[in-house]
Amino acid sequence: MMRRIAETFAARGVVVVGIGADGWAGLGEPARHALRECGTVIASPRQLAHLPVWLGARRVEWRSLRRADITALIDEHADTAVVVLASGDPLVHGIGRTLVDELGANRLLFLPTLSSVTLACARLGWPVEDTTVLNAAGGGLRRLPSLLPDATHLIVLSAGRDTPAALAARLTALGYGASALSVLGDLGAPNERRWDGVAASWNAKITAALNLVAVTVHGPPRAAVSPGAVTHPPPMAPVVVTPPAAYSGAVTPRRDSMAGGAAAAMSETVLVSQLTAVGPAPGHILWEIGGDARCAGIWAAHPEAGPSITVRWSDCALDRSGRSPVGLTQALGRVGSPDAVLLADPARADPTVWARTVDKCWELLRPGGRLVGVGHNLEDSAVLLSRYRTMGGTMTRFDCAAATLDSAGTHWQPGESVTLWRLAKPTG
Repeated sequence: MMRRIAETFAARGVVVVGIGADGWAGLGEPARHALRECGTVIASPRQLAHLPVWLGARRVEWRSLRRADITALIDEHADTAVVVLASGDPLVHGIGRTLVDELGANRLLFLPTLSSVTLACARLGWPVEDTTVLNAAGGGLRRLPSLLPDATHLIVLSAGRDTPAALAARLTALGYGASALSVLGDLGAPNERRWDGVAASWNAKITAALNLVAVTVHGPPRAAVSPGAVTHPPPMAPVVVTPPAAYSGAVTPRRDSMAGGAAAAMSETVLVSQLTAVGPAPGHILWEIGGDARCAGIWAAHPEAGPSITVRWSDCALDRSGRSPVGLTQALGRVGSPDAVLLADPARADPTVWARTVDKCWELLRPGGRLVGVGHNLEDSAVLLSRYRTMGGTMTRFDCAAATLDSAGTHWQPGESVTLWRLAKPTG
């Protein structure tokens, strides 16, 4: 193996070393040899912190995890003999796939250690081949509805401390609130910790940023649920929306036809509900994040309203500190601190980005301002429910329906279901 390491370095290849929470102590001799012989180690700050201070290699942090940036950084240092540090087994939901796609398998030598999935299954006594694995950081939670009916054991690789609560809320919303959850933090480290509970009553405060969630699935009887189906939660109390006079003219429903008019009326009612929730007032500034800019457009069109700005979820990537979404910093520079923030379709955002965005918006929101989350499906509702449980405020849901008339009589035409989470910032 030592010879293969030397040959990899000589050919401008990359040795990928998997490292666990136990750091240097948990590495095998080939991995330690590669780190002693290399000229540059590329990794995240957390992984670099595991290396002993006496190690002579240059330590380089990732500029970003975009594929082009990964390739450019490795090529920049390839002549110095490069080791890339990765968590556990790099080819189990890790950076290994990206490296193979970008550099080719022939240029890489992998020296893995135990993955967090393997360690978790060992702690729980679960056969790995019978366990479904989802990566929350990669948007894996969106697959929950299709996987739950056939799953018994599920491991979710967390995106941070907020993932367990978000997962518990989503399981509950999907009808699986009886599922047992075990959060395993810092697996393999001396300070390894565990939190246990049930999804429907989950209230544990997770202190380990590096964690995963093991789920024993309990929900609707298998025979009663068709593949991909979910059980809808009971409806929350409906909210009656009265359009503000300042906006009623801007959202007048179209009257093209009976069906088209009904659909338009329901769509516009949803829009009015969002405007009502953010509480329009003269001179106030609105940030619309993740939406389609309709609310911001109507807000800006009103003669007494202050400026508005729309920020897409794709523009909310975190800065190098990993704490502040770049798009919010740009919004602050363009229009100033908001009096109202509308956060639309939260399940479309990366869980870590969503959590940091909410925290940053709350920090920048002016006293007396309103933070409003808008959801249009069960996944959105689960994300909003998690924040409602931790931050408070009010959470309501309403279902739109419009009357249609045909030869058989008058019928209710089902429309859009919308969940609103609203939180006002104290003025004192």
